[in-house]
Order: sequence, then C-alpha cells, then structure tokens
Amino acid sequence: MKKIKEFCDYILRADSKHDEASEKFVIGPMMDWDLWRGERATMEIDRGPCKWLVTFTQMTLIHIPGKDPTAYITALIGCEQEWLRRYAMPRPVGDQFIRSDEDNSPAAHIELLEIFLSVLHGLIPDTEISPPTLWHPDLQKPNIFISPTPPHEILSVIDWQTATTGPRYLQTVFPQAMVYTGGCFELGDEPGIPVLPEGFEELSAEEQAILKKHQWEAVAQKYHMALVKKDTRHLMGLAHPYAPLFIEPVFLAPRTWEDGIHCLKCSLTRIQLNWHAINDHGAPCPLKFSPEEIIRIVEVVERWKSYDARVELLFRELEVGVDGRVDEVEKFELVRRKNDELRGKWDITAAGGPYPFQDGGRSLMV
Repeated sequence: MKKIKEFCDYILRADSKHDEASEKFVIGPMMDWDLWRGERATMEIDRGPCKWLVTFTQMTLIHIPGKDPTAYITALIGCEQEWLRRYAMPRPVGDQFIRSDEDNSPAAHIELLEIFLSVLHGLIPDTEISPPTLWHPDLQKPNIFISPTPPHEILSVIDWQTATTGPRYLQTVFPQAMVYTGGCFELGDEPGIPVLPEGFEELSAEEQAILKKHQWEAVAQKYHMALVKKDTRHLMGLAHPYAPLFIEPVFLAPRTWEDGIHCLKCSLTRIQLNWHAINDHGAPCPLKFSPEEIIRIVEVVERWKSYDARVELLFRELEVGVDGRVDEVEKFELVRRKNDELRGKWDITAAGGPYPFQDGGRSLMV
C-alpha cells in the first residue's frame, strides 16, 4: 500500500490538475486475471501500478525516462516465473496429461520466459498505439444493462473486477457484446441498417421477432465497426502489419504451464523469422532457434491444434462452458451421463491426447 500511495502522490503532484474524478479514483495494482489466479493471489510480487500510464482526463502520456509498456509486460512474465518456482508441480511419470519431458519441467518454462524477455525490447510498437488504455476485458451482453423503454440507453456496465490499464495495442480486441454470428444478415462495409428479407411481413410473429433480434445484433457490430474507423489509434492497432507478433506472446506467456510450452515457442520462432522486418534499426536477433528446431516446434503445434479442435467439438456436443461447466442445474445429470458415455468411446491415439473432462485434466481457470 505504501508503494501505491507514493505513486498516487506522484500523479497528483502540485502541477497536475485536480478535479472530483482525480480525488475519487486512482490507479491501483493491475487486475489482470493472470496476476491473481490460484496461488498467484497470495504472492508478494510486482503488480504495479507502473508509472507508465495515462491521465484519463486528457488522455496524454506521462513521460518518465525508461518507462514504457515493457514494465507492464515484464510484470506479467515475472509473476509467472515466480509462480513456477514456488508452486508448479511436475506431473508423475506415466501421467497421460504430460505433453513432453520439457513441458513437464518448471525450469524449462522459466528459461523460455527469460528468452521472451530478451526480445521484449524489440516488440514494442509505435507510441501512437502503445499508450496505456483503460479496458473492460469481459464486455459481454449480460454485463450491459439497457433501459427497457425507448429511448434505450446504457444504464450500467458490470463485472469491472478484471478491468485493467494496459498498452493500447494489447487492448484492440472486438468486444464480445458487439460480435454478430447469427448468419442471417451480411454485414458488408456499407453504412446503414441491414435490410429485412423479402416476405418478412408474411412470417409469423415469432419468426419476425427472431429476425429483428438478429437485425439489431448485426447493427451493433456495424455501429462498433463505424466507431473503430473514427478512432485512429484503435484502427492503427488493428491494422498494424506485425500486431500478431507483438500481441500473441504476451497472452501466451502467463499460461505456458497450463496451455503448453510449445505455443510460446512457436510464437517466438515467428518473431525470429520476422525480426529484421519488425526492427529496422539493424539490431541482431537474440533468438537462435535452428531450422530443424523450428520445423519440430511447428509439427508439435499442429499436432496439438488438431487435438484442441477435437476438444472443442466435445465442448459443443456436451454444451458445456469453461472447464466443463454446466450452467443449468437441471441438466447436470444428463450432461454427466453423456460425458461418461463419450469418455468411454474416446480414442487417445486417434484424438491425439487424453479425454479432457476427467480427474487430473487441465483447467483454464486455475
């Protein structure tokens, strides 16, 4: 708390503007789930607030020598390294969920994260798309409350507990609430509301209601896309040719123990192959994967992608959520029986890996 108070005193220094908001709100530690899940919540580690941030009233950077998005990303990686040292437990020999000897070694994960840190300086994009930005990472429809009668207005947005202030280019995602996947309307690039199909008036009241619901969901995505086009920084982040190379390893690094060391390794090989395009200053690439290693890593990733695709089909067939969660209590026994049936039919060799919903399986949420 002392560190946070000292930081807030720095931000609210004599030459800064004071208003009601600045007295009520301050920047605290980062709330990224990857910094707090499981045993990480008990660890005394650096979670910020880092001095690299933005004044929300003016949206301008506070420039401090040596402070940039690397501090934010280093904190994420440092947290995972410390967790690996303290709590990562290798699976016993013969455990069907072991991917490889390397993947089962905490030391190998710590070393790979250190390698990622060695190239981090070359993965920070232009300042225009890297200023700190407050972002709601779980903007789903159930989290947005809208007035029931016209004119419809947003009354509140809930589930801010994982909101964080991070680099803009890491926040340029499409809010789930604005994604239309219904398939009844072609969105296209033209402005305006998608047109209802011919014969709409002849449809039943129930069918009309369904189509109108689809229409307004499509409108939500088109409206969001129009707003993005007006936001230069957001658009630059989405359109940056090397954005995936900057973004992907940051999201993979905190989850190598759960998701596999091969994912981050493959991401780093892509950075190595594109290093001179990313960095025009001529600095040598710190990564030294041999051509043979790169081929092996890609083969492993493709194999696990195939397995993950089978697992995804299993999720759909069982109609379960994260980690096999069943949202409707009355359906639990039915899903459990179906799960037992599918587990009995699962072929480890054909599927490329073990049945996921069983004791000892991996979890997304821990």
